Amino acid sequence: YVVSSGARRSHGVQGFRVIVQSSVTLEHVNLRIETFLDSVKNMLVSMPDDIYVKQRESFTIKKVEIPKKMHNQGNKWWNEITTHQYCFERPRLEVDVIKSLEREDILKFYEHYISPHSLYRRKLSLHVVPSPIAKQQSSTTIEKDDNMLGVDAGSDDEEIDDGVKGERLVEVEFTPQSVQELTKQKPIADIPLVEEIVEIEKALSKALSVAEPDSKVIQENMVKEEKPLALPQVCETDTY
Repeated sequence: YVVSSGARRSHGVQGFRVIVQSSVTLEHVNLRIETFLDSVKNMLVSMPDDIYVKQRESFTIKKVEIPKKMHNQGNKWWNEITTHQYCFERPRLEVDVIKSLEREDILKFYEHYISPHSLYRRKLSLHVVPSPIAKQQSSTTIEKDDNMLGVDAGSDDEEIDDGVKGERLVEVEFTPQSVQELTKQKPIADIPLVEEIVEIEKALSKALSVAEPDSKVIQENMVKEEKPLALPQVCETDTY
């Protein structure tokens, strides 16, 4: 179970990112993320003033903290160069802005960009699911888990644990054979035989060794008689 969140900046676009790795369904994960984002407003409103000031001060201290490693400082400067912004004093300038932010400013920003009820919010959701082989293996343990939970396998509308419909806990054991099946792939192309390539090279070298006036004629004959070389077929798949 893995959960993380934070700001993300990419190609001039800034956003708030939430990463969750879990065994429950994708629909349930999305629901919990939206529930968390919806609860942020209540947290901001009910936060005492002294706690808000301490949070703001700790964030400013973190902004101007000196990097502990040389490559961390180099990455910050290199990012300014690659983005053509050259704002090498960015941390200090950001601290000046953060110190001027009040609670009302944070709430306005939240209502406009982050709140699930905002008309201006834009959301990108990326899902990574197990491979078909892993799913097939996990399906063999569902019946045992149904008996343990006391749930009828045919009732998909029954609510289990926190309102998750039809969700069942599944424990999968991977063996060395199953790992080999996951990594096993069929060849996507037939590589030409070495003997065929050698024959073609000999024919070309023989044609080039002939006198210059007759070389063009011989090369044309060789092209006509030569069998086309079977190039490998490429299958490109992007998986996210």
